[in-house]
Amino acid sequence: MAGEDEWHLILNTDELAAVPSKPTMKVLQIESTDILLMMGHGKYYALDARCGHRGGPLHEGDLEDLGSTGSSLGLCVRCPWHGRRFQAETGIEVGKDDVLLAPMQRCHELRLDGRGLHVRLTNEGHYASERQSKRKQKRQPKN
Repeated sequence: MAGEDEWHLILNTDELAAVPSKPTMKVLQIESTDILLMMGHGKYYALDARCGHRGGPLHEGDLEDLGSTGSSLGLCVRCPWHGRRFQAETGIEVGKDDVLLAPMQRCHELRLDGRGLHVRLTNEGHYASERQSKRKQKRQPKN
């Protein structure tokens, strides 16, 4: 079993060079946990890939660049099932009128070095997304 301090190479230098200039996202699996890697404006963010609300697949949602509208929120991901939005940098849920609510999505630490981009899973705190991202589920959204 991997230790808490273990770093995982997720993008090598060649893959980093191929990252598109517009904001994008992809899902990775690290130690049986689904991670959503988001890239935009030269920055990288990693959150649990399943929405903490009902487990919706965030990679199927929209990546919104609120920074381009003058907001200080930057990149946010919107869950495709119920429309909840989460700030990429913090995992905090973004409510109506761009009000920050509460941390919902667990963020993971990223490190860039000469080999590429690495992630280390965060095990601190209790986030609703943690239990959702460890599940292997193929359920449909409930209305």
